[in-house]
Amino acid sequence: MSQFEEAANLLVKLRQTGDIVPNMPDGLRPNSIDDGYAIQEAVVEKLSAASQSNVVGYKVGCTSKNAQDALNAPEPFRGQLLSATTFQSGKVLTASDYHVRLIEPEFGFVMGEDVPVSDTPYSADTIRPFISHLFPAIEIASHHFVGFEGVTAPEFIADNAIHGVMVMGELVENWQEIELATHEVTLNLNGAKFGSDTGDKVLGHPLNVMAWLANHGQATNKPLKKGDLVISGTVNMIYAAQKGDHLEAYFGVFGKVELSFA
Repeated sequence: MSQFEEAANLLVKLRQTGDIVPNMPDGLRPNSIDDGYAIQEAVVEKLSAASQSNVVGYKVGCTSKNAQDALNAPEPFRGQLLSATTFQSGKVLTASDYHVRLIEPEFGFVMGEDVPVSDTPYSADTIRPFISHLFPAIEIASHHFVGFEGVTAPEFIADNAIHGVMVMGELVENWQEIELATHEVTLNLNGAKFGSDTGDKVLGHPLNVMAWLANHGQATNKPLKKGDLVISGTVNMIYAAQKGDHLEAYFGVFGKVELSFA
């Protein structure tokens, strides 16, 4: 069994048993970003088989300074969304299924076309035509490490970028004329405002994230395809949810997304 396979088995086992560790053992810890992604591929394959699900798109993590500082990451990183952990707004989840429940309101997008290989890196303007819909989303980031201290960015990447669940609101077709960088998102906790911020907190603009993902996908043989769902990183708000919490993220004219923990 290869080191990557053994590392993936450990990460999947932690998800299945709920056990926690300070970090990955020295012999299994990825030594580079590339190693992290190699382990992630094995993790996603095993999670897909165990849940009889398939990859439906991507998440991009560490797209704000706060998130990069919290995870000690030098740049954004990619994870993969699975059909088994992708839900519609209003989902009720069991709190005890997760070691941590980090609530992150995010702009979501649906790819309307395949993104072709390009000699010129994609930008916010050039990736825009390939996106068909926007949707409000909440990601639950979840991991089985004791805490963030001492855990490296490659370890987080290996653990499928610590993706737990994605809950999505309704698709919005007419979004192109609205300025996302200044668009406000508000998170309510149990009926009271928890916080709000704007789209510029994700790499300056949510479409900058989409451009980063397109370029990263081209370089790593994971090009964006028609129908892919993408969530673009937290709008500078993270809340550690507790049992009994009800969360609502309001995206103004784009609607809202909500979930609860039983």
